[in-house]
Amino acid sequence: MAFFSNDLFVRYGFWIAKPVTEANESFSTLPFNLGLYPVWGSILIQFIERRNWSPTIAIFIGSLGITFAEWGLVKSKWIVYGNGWNIGWTFVSYLAALTIVHLYVRALKRHVI
Repeated sequence: MAFFSNDLFVRYGFWIAKPVTEANESFSTLPFNLGLYPVWGSILIQFIERRNWSPTIAIFIGSLGITFAEWGLVKSKWIVYGNGWNIGWTFVSYLAALTIVHLYVRALKRHVI
């Protein structure tokens, strides 16, 4: 999910993470794709499954949390938005991504267990 969305949105100029490498602009998003986003998604699933949180509330709070973290990166100029992208669209993108992750895990549980 992270690789797809980051590569797509970087390619179309909605955001860029710094430092930008000349070889491929998407390389700068690797720490997020391999670290932050998978961990955040795992924590979300943990709260939904093990702590019996409502999926809607957990996804909303998780989206707010990761949006706030990204807002800090935008303010520190590590992430730069373009083409009309803003923090509101960032929240919507995280809301959609975390919803997809939850639905995927739910579907997986139905077929595996």
